[in-house]
Amino acid sequence: MKTNPSGFSLIGILLIIGTLILTTGGVVVWNKKIAPTPTPTPVDIQPSFPDQKSEKVPAEVYQKLKEEGKALIIVSLYGSDLSATKENYDEFVRQNTKILEAALAALALTPEEFKFGYKWGALAGFSGAVYKQSALDKLENYPKVKAVTLDKPAKIGPPEVGPLNNEK
Repeated sequence: MKTNPSGFSLIGILLIIGTLILTTGGVVVWNKKIAPTPTPTPVDIQPSFPDQKSEKVPAEVYQKLKEEGKALIIVSLYGSDLSATKENYDEFVRQNTKILEAALAALALTPEEFKFGYKWGALAGFSGAVYKQSALDKLENYPKVKAVTLDKPAKIGPPEVGPLNNEK
């Protein structure tokens, strides 16, 4: 096997260089480590609506209130950390009911602002009709509110089906 003037074989030198590269995590050039190029972080661009303060209450709720003077909504709260299982269901409901009661007390929604429809202890949420933007502002700013959605009528029945391809 051929050796270079210093007495090391070419394969030995390549093994040493390879080991240096693997152990240093980069390319070694004249005893300097070249840092890997950082990966750019993506920019999260959210659309903005002039009447919308955050993502909790969508623009359609503000629009409905503005157009009709009332909006039927469902409010979801951050609930219990427990998973609802058969064994702990009663405790799960008790904790979520407690969260709901605390939220309703903290929100202090007046009858002029909001009329309650239904209160779900098991799901930590409630529904009702909002009449004033001040109620939406309270919901926006309360940290336990997860989301507010329009309460739309449910349709029960067979799905709508278009004409079949083989009909003439």
